[in-house]
Amino acid sequence: MGALVSAISLALRKTVRGLTTMIQVSAAVFGAGLIGFSFSRVFSAVVVSHVIVGFGMMQGMAASNTVIQTLVPEDKRGRVMSYYTMAFVGMAPWGSLLAGSLAHHFGAPRAVMISGAFCVAAQRGSRRN
Repeated sequence: MGALVSAISLALRKTVRGLTTMIQVSAAVFGAGLIGFSFSRVFSAVVVSHVIVGFGMMQGMAASNTVIQTLVPEDKRGRVMSYYTMAFVGMAPWGSLLAGSLAHHFGAPRAVMISGAFCVAAQRGSRRN
């Protein structure tokens, strides 16, 4: 549901203005949802946290994709998007390896909480620059 609401909200936008800020906000929303999920022990809380995570994830991915495709010149768009896709798809196994290692050492809930905290911290660090 969160991803669907996010996709619809992005589709209804008239301009790309403000999307770079939305990327930062969506990282914080995604991280907060992960942190909330790490503390969830009741099914309804899990559902709510997943709606938040889905919204943040879809908003961040779609907004960054839109910004990149808008800013890159048309003759270089294919090359840039291939690097963008390689970064997302190619780095996922490394992130999964790190998350699995964290889960092995600290337990799955703490690994999710640490991952969410890093998302929020990265967002805060990017706002300073």
